[in-house]
Amino acid sequence: MLSTIYMPWWAWGYLLITISVFMLGLAVDRSRSGNKIFSSSMSLFTIYVSVIGFFNDQIVSFLGLFILPMVFIGIFWEFTSSIRESKRARDMLDNDPSLTDEERDFLMNAAIIFNALIVVPGYVMGLFLCFKVLADIF
Repeated sequence: MLSTIYMPWWAWGYLLITISVFMLGLAVDRSRSGNKIFSSSMSLFTIYVSVIGFFNDQIVSFLGLFILPMVFIGIFWEFTSSIRESKRARDMLDNDPSLTDEERDFLMNAAIIFNALIVVPGYVMGLFLCFKVLADIF
């Protein structure tokens, strides 16, 4: 089917960063349940399919309409997960008496921005793929 995957260097770099952050998260957070690990893995898979499919039309034509639920379920998972994790991080920061309110706010904003920089580009490419699939149908 596909013997070579063509992508620019920065797309390969993005994918390398996302897998690195995913593996680091698995190593650091031992309290994750099997469901969270599976869901995060599927989100990572969706990001990979979206980025690789953005540059390789063969993947889009192979998956077809299956891209739509992949991307929308992934976006829903990331959104709900970010809300849960933000609340958890806020609780952890509130329990640290050595931090000022400004430091807590800075750390929360830095975590939100870091998460967005990792997740959002992949799903934006996924949304482009969704529009492409729908445009090919109509």
